[in-house]
Amino acid sequence: MGALTSLKMTANFILQSDGLTYFISEPTSDAQLKGMTDYLDRRGWWYEVK
Repeated sequence: MGALTSLKMTANFILQSDGLTYFISEPTSDAQLKGMTDYLDRRGWWYEVK
């Protein structure tokens, strides 16, 4: 959540019954999206951009 806050992004977090947690962000600028994908890449986390 800290990364979303620092990039001034908003998102809905989903926690599934199997423990999987993910978020769906609101529409964002290209710069914010790049900042978030860079953050996720540094941690080796999987993501999907639609």
